[in-house]
Amino acid sequence: MCELLANLNDAQALTESGDLPVAAALSLALQFAAHPRREVVAAALDLIASVEPVLAPEQRHAYAAIWQRVYGPQARRLGLPEVTGETEDDRLNRGRWVARVADWGQEPTLRAQARELTQAWLRDRSSLDAASRGLVLRVAALRGDRALFDALVRAALGSPERRERADIYAAPGNFREPELSQRARALWLAPAHDIREVMAPQCAVAMVPRRRAFWASSRPISRPWPSAFPKTRRGSFPVCLVACAAPMRLVR
Repeated sequence: MCELLANLNDAQALTESGDLPVAAALSLALQFAAHPRREVVAAALDLIASVEPVLAPEQRHAYAAIWQRVYGPQARRLGLPEVTGETEDDRLNRGRWVARVADWGQEPTLRAQARELTQAWLRDRSSLDAASRGLVLRVAALRGDRALFDALVRAALGSPERRERADIYAAPGNFREPELSQRARALWLAPAHDIREVMAPQCAVAMVPRRRAFWASSRPISRPWPSAFPKTRRGSFPVCLVACAAPMRLVR
């Protein structure tokens, strides 16, 4: 199995460098996507994920069909909320793959489930456990509208729990409408929001290759960024910025 994992990992590196054609990478990954060992399946799915940055718009539908084929049934079985008594493998696989199927696989069942669970959570915070909340909110944002965006912002401002706010702040980076992507970035420097809480979870989402639209829709920023940090924490500003600087357009 070690040799197989090494081959899949090498193929991923070659795909990312442009030395392995996309078709060859996908063909190899599909051979092992149903392997009985979780580690091999994970490596195969990582290989499928590695081709996403180089896809042309007209290839998205076929790419979604691949995700539906290799992991759609499993993702729908797992669903979004954690289940009492489930296996460790199910819990790990949900966290790693279900969001990708909902996103890159354009899985309508998962997206509808996320929307329903999010609306219920906005009415009653106890309706969704903390372990499931972040995943549900991020998937709901994939097809989210302005009303959902505004509701999440209000929820963040009204939440006294830092972990809950982190889960909420990660969701705006998943909105696809250019206006909402811009508004997500605008939260970073909005006086009502702590940039330290907003920036990190949104960067984690935006660094996923598909989040290119999140950066592309953003206007240059001219306000001095360190001033948004509390005086006692401005030394940490470069650390926060390094994680996001590569895809950003900064204006001094």
